[in-house]
Amino acid sequence: MKIAIDLDHTLIDYSTVYKYALRDLKLNHLFNEDQIPTKEYIKKVIKEDPEFGNNIWIKFQGLCYGKYIAEALFFNKSLNTISSLLQKGYEITIVSHKTKESLCGEFPLQEVARKRIQQESLDIDIVFKSSSEEKIHYINANKFNFVIDDLESILTHVSNDTVKINFGQSKKFFSTMSWEVIDEFFDAYVDIGSPKITHVQKNIFKTDNHLYLKIFNNHERIIREKDNLEVLRDYNQVPKIIDTYTSIIITEEVKTSPLSTIDKTFNIAYKNIIERLKESKIEHKATHNVSSYFHYIDRVKERAKKIQNKTVKKQIEDYLESSLLLNQDTKLSFDYCLPDLSKKNLMNGDDNIIFFDFESAGYGSTERAFLNFIHHPENKLTIQELDVLVSTFKSTYNTNFCLKSALNIFDINYLEWCIIIYNYNSEIGIDKLSQFFSKTKGEASLIWKTKEYDFLKRKISTD
Repeated sequence: MKIAIDLDHTLIDYSTVYKYALRDLKLNHLFNEDQIPTKEYIKKVIKEDPEFGNNIWIKFQGLCYGKYIAEALFFNKSLNTISSLLQKGYEITIVSHKTKESLCGEFPLQEVARKRIQQESLDIDIVFKSSSEEKIHYINANKFNFVIDDLESILTHVSNDTVKINFGQSKKFFSTMSWEVIDEFFDAYVDIGSPKITHVQKNIFKTDNHLYLKIFNNHERIIREKDNLEVLRDYNQVPKIIDTYTSIIITEEVKTSPLSTIDKTFNIAYKNIIERLKESKIEHKATHNVSSYFHYIDRVKERAKKIQNKTVKKQIEDYLESSLLLNQDTKLSFDYCLPDLSKKNLMNGDDNIIFFDFESAGYGSTERAFLNFIHHPENKLTIQELDVLVSTFKSTYNTNFCLKSALNIFDINYLEWCIIIYNYNSEIGIDKLSQFFSKTKGEASLIWKTKEYDFLKRKISTD
């Protein structure tokens, strides 16, 4: 088995030397001193400023990859993982897109990179390619079984016969920022017989021996998933666990077909799931749980801290502050819920709806879980489906769900999803946030009105 591993931002972490490069270029003042800026944000700031532009960006890269590479650190556990993979018998090649000299002409990039690898006594091949196209061609021509790279643009053009691992936060490929998780992935892969595997979605693979591997980057999430599936294992509504690791759950394949619509069958299935989980006495708290209106605003403020665009962050902060001034703090309902439920995680089984994805499940605000189903980017609900959803939450939770409270946090929930999307993909997220602020004009008094909002408001008045 052959593995191609990228070098820059996959094995070597340059974030600790950005400040040195920015200092040399006298650009430190453009960035928050309390937060290490991402490479993407530095690039955006430099290239969009007419005073600097592409030439300064090229110089910044030369400084990082040339002058300061000796001070850049390898990502935690990356070297241990390479040693572990070599011991398992994998053939590893570092395949790097790197020109011989920096484009600014000041630094011998390949030479210093090779020396940096030799400093760690890594006895593996390293191949440099001068362009992305040459790198992709090399990987495809040499038929690597696995490729690990931080760039989606590389992985997108690698053959689909190759298992692609994104060292980052991709929504398109299996992604992780942990080399320990990568090491365990290969452990699990060997343990199940090294079968042919196919990427299904996000961090999930399907094998040709009818198993699913789901990889987690968060310990609490895998515990939630495991505990919920174990409680429901004797019911025909979830996949059955075959084996578990520190960051991986292996389940058996379930024969399913796509769920075409949310109807009364969903109502019954959801209610059954929640009743069984509550009877089990599981005590998990739902992810990002909120207990009141003000608590929710604090949670959204925390999410917004990751945003590096100062203008966007200020808009969000101002909107949330105006929300605090205009509204009283009200309690939200509390019960066992599935706050990350989407149509993608629901499938038709032989005689029931099959539920997938319990990593966020636990006790939390039922109103937030309800709105998450509406605003989740994977869900496009019709008014008829929305009506079923209202009935489902009312019949499942009774007094532990308040439609009026859900309407009160409608705009905050929508804003939260805009931020979630932004933190995954800033280009799409900035469009979502722009739409939100253009409608509200940055004032909480002007609610972000949608067809869903109007329907829920009519529903309250007619109930």
